[in-house]
Amino acid sequence: MILAIEHLAQGKWDKKALLLVSDGGDNSSQHTSKDVLAAIEHAQAIVYTIGLFDPEDPDRNPGALRRLTDISGGKAYLPSERMKLSVFARVSPTTSAAVTHSPTSPRLRAILASCTG
Repeated sequence: MILAIEHLAQGKWDKKALLLVSDGGDNSSQHTSKDVLAAIEHAQAIVYTIGLFDPEDPDRNPGALRRLTDISGGKAYLPSERMKLSVFARVSPTTSAAVTHSPTSPRLRAILASCTG
C-alpha cells in the first residue's frame, strides 16, 4: 500500500484514487496499518476496496478494508461470490489505473480469472 500511495504522489492530477483488491489480511507488511492510514491521509487519495475472501482463510479482514476507505472518503465493496467482481463497474469508469494483483489463494485466482476473461 505504501508503494502504491507513493506512486500516486507522482501523478499530475489533483484528484487521485487507488483501487485495492484484497482480502484485508496482512501477511508480509513492512509497514503498520497506522503508517498506511497516515500515508493515505497525507496523499489525500480516495481509496476504493474490493474484498475477495476465501471463507477458509483465517487472515481475511474486511474491517481493514473498511478502515482504508473510511479515512479516505472512498467505499468498500465486499461482494458475495455470486456478485463476483461486477462491483468494478461501480467504480468510476473514467478512472485510469494500473493494477497489480498476486493472490496467494488458488480459489481467489480462479475467481479473478473468471471475472476478467
